[in-house]
Amino acid sequence: MPFLLANFYEELPPLRVTHIFDNETKDAIIAFQKLSHTQVSGLLDSTTQTNLISVCTRILELIDPQNQPMDYPDSLQDMKTVCMIQRAINTVASMYPAIPNILVDGIMHDRCVNAIKVFQELFQIHGDGIIDQNTWNLLFTTASKIEAGIFTTQGMPPFPKKPLTLGASGASVLLIQNRLQTISNFYSSIPFIDADACFGVATHQCVLAFQDLLGLRKDGVVDHFTWTLLHQVYQEVIRI
Repeated sequence: MPFLLANFYEELPPLRVTHIFDNETKDAIIAFQKLSHTQVSGLLDSTTQTNLISVCTRILELIDPQNQPMDYPDSLQDMKTVCMIQRAINTVASMYPAIPNILVDGIMHDRCVNAIKVFQELFQIHGDGIIDQNTWNLLFTTASKIEAGIFTTQGMPPFPKKPLTLGASGASVLLIQNRLQTISNFYSSIPFIDADACFGVATHQCVLAFQDLLGLRKDGVVDHFTWTLLHQVYQEVIRI
């Protein structure tokens, strides 16, 4: 995000996008913290991250109309419109492995409808696979934030209506399984599990290990707190 702001604030140094938090990145963070009157640490703490997102979002809203939800089309059968939907789904899928990638062919085939259903379930809107205006706005807003590099933990799908425990199934279970898989690559105490969208014994044991790692109450249940921490830890490890 600092590389975007450097185009508008001369106080910020230009920054190469390397996906590595190096000294150049630290210097850019320090410059932004001074500019925004935030405690200067050179660390991307929660306050700095919130300020960065807020400023970037305001800039993008002013200069990039594509960052705003596009007008809902008169018809969803047009090949160009379907291609746009399919590209947006694939963009969101890059952050949410539970959503399957689909072929961009302009055809609303079964795999495309299923991907839309998974997106709707993750973001807790009706999961019928139909792109109504609410789904349209949420899909393209989320995709544009990912493409602009301002997508963070604030974009985590809302917590399911009830905690996830043994016997649960669906897209939300698949999402936490995918995140636990990634986290297990960095923490050997967390066992690797298959992502099958079913909350079985293996997933239960994996959640217990995650809770133990973070000093949480060990009950194997993904409550709201565990849900949030899972995503936060996932976001941290993918930056390494």
